[in-house]
Amino acid sequence: MDAAVSSGKLAGLSVSVLHGPRQMDFVRGVADLQSGLPVGPDTVFQIGSVTKAMTATLIMQAAHLGLLDLDGPAARYLGVPLGHDPRAAGITVGQLLSHSSGLDGDMFEDVGADDACLEKFARLAERLDLMSPPGQHYNYCNAGYALLGRIVETVFGDLYDNVLKTRLFEPMQAVVSASLAEDIITRTLASGHEPDADGKLAVMPPVAFPRALGPAGLTVWSNAADLVRFAALHMKLKAHDFFPAEMVDAMQKPQITLPDGTHWAHGWKLIPGGDVMFVGHDGGTIGHTAFLWFAPSHGIAVALCANGDGKAAFQEIAWPIFEEVCGAAPILSLPPFTMPARPIEAYAGAYTNAGVTMTVAVNGTALATSAHAHHFDQPDSHFPMRAIGGDLFRATIGDDDSVVTAFFDADAAGRPDLFYAGRLYRRVKD
Repeated sequence: MDAAVSSGKLAGLSVSVLHGPRQMDFVRGVADLQSGLPVGPDTVFQIGSVTKAMTATLIMQAAHLGLLDLDGPAARYLGVPLGHDPRAAGITVGQLLSHSSGLDGDMFEDVGADDACLEKFARLAERLDLMSPPGQHYNYCNAGYALLGRIVETVFGDLYDNVLKTRLFEPMQAVVSASLAEDIITRTLASGHEPDADGKLAVMPPVAFPRALGPAGLTVWSNAADLVRFAALHMKLKAHDFFPAEMVDAMQKPQITLPDGTHWAHGWKLIPGGDVMFVGHDGGTIGHTAFLWFAPSHGIAVALCANGDGKAAFQEIAWPIFEEVCGAAPILSLPPFTMPARPIEAYAGAYTNAGVTMTVAVNGTALATSAHAHHFDQPDSHFPMRAIGGDLFRATIGDDDSVVTAFFDADAAGRPDLFYAGRLYRRVKD
């Protein structure tokens, strides 16, 4: 943890390890580089998309109670049309959970912060484009999880934030977790940090994220200690009527396979490590990252929250712990670089979805890629991609070359669409 703070990638962090009945919590660094306020046991961080596993839990609770059918059309519970493509009418609740709906999911429309925000967001659902037929491909879908938050409201008859508190925060005995502004302002908040123009870690100005995207990961603040308490219920280390064993097991069954060979379940990502199945979710907002991974078969969970880029720190801390306890870690075995299936020029072009436009150009035997985000005024990113066989490539983001990219569904001229970082991109220009 000391090395993580001195790396210049983050300002502070919260780390917790749960092994059987024993929980160990640690903090390092500062909550804000400008004030120098140290991270304490009650400091909270934005956990980003780790929230999706919480939203999925509420949906699975509703299914267990018979309040909804996972195989039923999501529009039935939303009360509004879903997507403008006629095929979207068949999108199921389960497909929203497993990111296999095919919906173009990075719609971050701010419809206000009042209690009706999820209802108003759902009315915009008919705008959503369909990137692939429902159930055919994995496509990470933030809008889909906002819609699941609205379904939580319709089936439980209460606001999402209230249901989250009574059916999740309270059963997991959360100490600091909160999603409502009136609760968050009573906490000690970690400021977000990212590199400035000179590459030096700096405090980010506060960002007012849309409340309607809360169920997808934009409003919950927590720390590592609370996250492993959440994991304890999903490893059946603690019993609660809201977390029956059959529901927990159902959430961890593979639903769709990703190009890198991992799987997505109902709210969790699954990565095999030898004979051990690791279950977890990562999260990130502007200036914050969070990670929660666990091995139910061995009763071990590790969580990290950081105000900065905590990915390397999490792997350096968690992987040795998993290796010691489980004899394995959730590390992908990726094929070596080789030649692609098609002439390299076939992959060049512009690809887009609701969130990002990707421009791919040929650079020798590799591809030079630029990504331009459509939301939150983020800088463009640039990175290479090199072939690993077939239509698969590995993108190198900083010092991480494990991001598997796939080109798929080529047209008659051999020009494919793109899958990158969990999202589908439609080819719009050669």
